[in-house]
Amino acid sequence: MIDQTKKEKVLRENPFSKLAETYSRLGNYNKTLEYYLKALQIKDQDDSEKIDILYNLGIVSSNLSEYTQALEYNDQALSLCKMVDHKPKIAAIYNNIGVIYQNLSNYDKALSNFLDSLQIYEYLKQIEGQASALNNIGNIYRFLSNYENALENYQKSLKLNTDISNDFGIANTLNNIGVIFYDQKKYPEALKYFNNSLEKHKENGDKKGIAALFNNIGDVYADQKLFQDALKNFLKSLEYEEEINDKFGIAVCSKNVGNLYLKLNDLKKAESFLSKGKEIAEIIKANELSMEIYLALSELSEEKQDYQKALDFFVRSSQIKDQIFSEKNSKKISELRTKFETEKKEKEAEIYRLQNVDLVNANTNLKDEIKERKKTEEALRISEERFRSIFENAEEFILIMDKNWQIVQVNPATIKRTAYGKEELTDKYFYDFLKSDLKENSKIIKNALSQKNNINTEIEFITKNDEIIIMDCDISAIKNKNGKIISIVSFQRDITQKKEIEKMKTEFVSLVSHELRSPIASIKGFTSTILDDEDMDDQTKKEFLTIIDNESDRLSRLINNLLDISRIESGKVGINIHKGCINTVILQAISNLKPLAVEKKLEIKFIPDECIPDFSFDHDKILQVFLNLLSNSIKFTATSGYVDISYHNEKDKISISIKDNGIGIPATNLDRIFDKFYRVENSDIKVRGTGLGLSIVKEIVKSHKGNISVESEVGKGSIFTIVLPVNI
Repeated sequence: MIDQTKKEKVLRENPFSKLAETYSRLGNYNKTLEYYLKALQIKDQDDSEKIDILYNLGIVSSNLSEYTQALEYNDQALSLCKMVDHKPKIAAIYNNIGVIYQNLSNYDKALSNFLDSLQIYEYLKQIEGQASALNNIGNIYRFLSNYENALENYQKSLKLNTDISNDFGIANTLNNIGVIFYDQKKYPEALKYFNNSLEKHKENGDKKGIAALFNNIGDVYADQKLFQDALKNFLKSLEYEEEINDKFGIAVCSKNVGNLYLKLNDLKKAESFLSKGKEIAEIIKANELSMEIYLALSELSEEKQDYQKALDFFVRSSQIKDQIFSEKNSKKISELRTKFETEKKEKEAEIYRLQNVDLVNANTNLKDEIKERKKTEEALRISEERFRSIFENAEEFILIMDKNWQIVQVNPATIKRTAYGKEELTDKYFYDFLKSDLKENSKIIKNALSQKNNINTEIEFITKNDEIIIMDCDISAIKNKNGKIISIVSFQRDITQKKEIEKMKTEFVSLVSHELRSPIASIKGFTSTILDDEDMDDQTKKEFLTIIDNESDRLSRLINNLLDISRIESGKVGINIHKGCINTVILQAISNLKPLAVEKKLEIKFIPDECIPDFSFDHDKILQVFLNLLSNSIKFTATSGYVDISYHNEKDKISISIKDNGIGIPATNLDRIFDKFYRVENSDIKVRGTGLGLSIVKEIVKSHKGNISVESEVGKGSIFTIVLPVNI
């Protein structure tokens, strides 16, 4: 009998959240973000489920250095939490918001949120939360060089984490104490704490923490001029940051590696890494980090005797430094200057008033007018330069049209991607280049633009080569002071590949759902029948159990394929290389699939060549390759056909071919045959599958530093050729 409550709970579970949690554990934050966004779109969720998803979206966006988006998700989660008075989650969200502002160098807001978090955790008597908040408060004091208060908060945090055996919290606090010793140039003590923290993070499998520790250890060695040790640790840190795609971490590591190459006088590598760090820091608006990189680029430009660039970078660094660290001083100076100028002007005005009041007023008005005009002209010049830069360098399509949709100007990206000449686009109507008939809807869109300045739609743009590009199109109206449209600007982003991927994923989810449902239904049906029929004879029971066993094997194969592709995507496919005989592997694959070949009356031709030398490969992985390829050949070859396996030795590599006289693959499908989830539709032979087999084969061959290719002709058959190196 099925427990109804348990059944309803299972039905309520959000499958996308489960997938997101899995990818998060694997450190794949882009996939994590993708599935949490899908989870958020599911309807009929209660407030608790929405809070959890928004909370996790905030964390993932922050990990990806998308700080503006992270703040938005946290604000939405906080509003819902306050409505239901969910104090533990409110405290956690304040803590997360504090971390975001810390990364943005807004220490006042960061400290305010951390203190709010600590207050709630103390009220709830939640030790782990208190330890986390104290650790973050210590960070703020450390950034402000208040080491005494920083160390006090770190020690409180370390004690609380130790009391509850929170290894993750202990690792973070040990690292932060190490940073204090590093700032004070106490390098042996700093290394001691950093290494202790690194071991804890390795035990926890925390890649983000490991990356930070390698970076910190690199800093210690760099300060002591042990440049090779420093470079080794910085590059390890960069490897981990790129694996988890932490933009802020990548920018920091790139800066450190660039600085080190600068000290080693390798200016080319220094410029490459520093430029990479600068680009990312500017995108994520990490002001303090940008300041440090600009300073390093200034020094680099000076070494290259490009003094104009050196000055430009130095000025940009100084501007950010003043903005971050001298706001109060600047404000005070500004106030004093204002008072001085005010008093001075008052005295001058009094003298002028006594001499000639009208002349003073006229002079003042004229000065103000000239000043205002200059400011306006300068603002207009800067605005025009910015627009021109965006227009010329943007990768998106930008089309400027008159109010009747006639194209006036197009940017270089549009010309390059569509293959039209500039003269072929200008003076033509926008809708003449679209697949859908926008002309009929142009009046409706224009009416909508008169109500609001911007609308978004999806269009299909036809290139000169008749290629259709799917575009995410933002259409904006430029209006005169009376609100009438005088011009229309269209910004278009190519989403063709995104749409294809979405289609493949939708088809894949549908296929997998069907494939999973079928064996599960069969297993459930036959199991229920056996349980309900106590008088069932042994022969029938054995027949049913055999079916259950076969369906279980089928389900296992599907799940294993899904796990294999998941490991491939996350880069976790390991190979176990040993010297062996390829003949043995091929014969084993043939033996495993012989019943299937016999059933279809197929002949498998293979003559082992004793002259082929043993070479290094992963026995199980290469067996999987041959099982996949042979299985496909058997499935897609008609009764009484053949499969021929041959190979030959070419100096330092071995080439193996699997040929069949099956139905063949259309030429239009060959380029995508190894893509994940891709299946060739055929009306003659219907074969179940997920479209993962050949993708897995390609990745395994690639991991052996080999390659795979295919030749095929419809109605005549296919030849798959694998080339493997003798020595990996």
